[in-house]
Order: sequence, then C-alpha cells, then structure tokens
Amino acid sequence: TVPGVAGAALSTREPLSGQIGGAVTIDGKPPPTSRLGDVDSETVSSNFTDVMDLALLLGRKFDGRDRENTAQVAVVNQRFVEEYLRNRNPLGARIKMGLDTSANAWLTIVGVVANAERTNYFNEMSFARQPIVYRPLSQQPARTMNLLIRMSQDVADLGALLQREVKALDARVPVFGVESMDDVLSRTFAQPRLRTRLLGAFAAVAVLLGAIGIY
Repeated sequence: TVPGVAGAALSTREPLSGQIGGAVTIDGKPPPTSRLGDVDSETVSSNFTDVMDLALLLGRKFDGRDRENTAQVAVVNQRFVEEYLRNRNPLGARIKMGLDTSANAWLTIVGVVANAERTNYFNEMSFARQPIVYRPLSQQPARTMNLLIRMSQDVADLGALLQREVKALDARVPVFGVESMDDVLSRTFAQPRLRTRLLGAFAAVAVLLGAIGIY
C-alpha cells in the first residue's frame, strides 16, 4: 500500500545468490546414492514469482490451497524439468529432496516457472541456471527471510520506511542489510573485479619491463 512499491515477497534466498545444491529423488526412478547434487531449494511466499517477474510456464502458482495441513507441493523451474523430468509431464510428478525416507517428504509439482539467474559457485564471473525447487512459506516456515520489494518509482529513505512498517507489525523483528539490486550486483562482483584489476596491473608492469629489456 506504500506509494512507489509495486509488490513485496519473502524468500529464504537473496536474489542472484548461488550455492552448492543437493540431490533429488524422483518418484518412479532409482533414488540417488548421495546427498550431493545440483538442486537448490528455496522457500518463498505465494507472490514471489510476480515480484521476481518469473513467468509461469505450466500449472499454477502457490495460493490459499497450500496450507500446513494440505498435501505438500512444490513449484520447479524450467531447468529442473529439463534435467530431471525430460519427456514427461512435470505436473503431478512427485519428488523429495535428498534421501529423506519419510512418507510426508514427497512433494507434488503443481507448477513450472522460468529460470532465475544465479551466481555460479565455481565461476564467480558468470551466472548459472541451477535446478530449483520452490516450497511455499505456508508449508515450510523459515526463521530468517529476505524481503524482496519491486519498486515502481524511487522511494526516499527506503530503510526507514521498512523499519517503520515492520515495527508496526512486531517491534522485536530486526531489519538490516537493505540493498538495491545494483548494490547486490556490485557486492557480488567486488572480489572478482579487484582480482581482475590486479591482474591487469601486473600485466601492464610485465609489458613495461619487457619493453625496457628489449630497448
């Protein structure tokens, strides 16, 4: 309702952040032999895809049907379908993260969304399209969340605005680390950028010394 705010959502992941994922079990296929894999899991609020502008490709988004006492569901990205559910309809497929053997660990896929770019864990200067399983916040609460805000216009002193709004809900909840996406990008590439500049400086010195030696 605040002027200039087009939408807000919650997520357990910071935008663009990449990490080493885990294995996934697909119903009807042999289970993985290790917990290691490339699948990331993210808990989000129902309007996450709208705020992050992720197109819905198949099925539905999370909604009021997805409650704590209803069937456990998931939305996956296109990369997940390409890697694990190729040549089959992903809607209705059952998956579970890792090697969990409990009966309530199974998740039913209800939707497929477009890929979101993530930083490449093994290559800091590139992005990767990692397989992602999204879980609804209503079924998998988290202790710490990131508040993602899509702005339709600049809002003066966004940090103070957030502090005021959150304090009105619960004064015990801290708000910290307020950044724009430009700030996130700059921080993400700060170390690789520094190393690149140092490498360029050393190369320039080497060329200068070589030129002096030839002279």
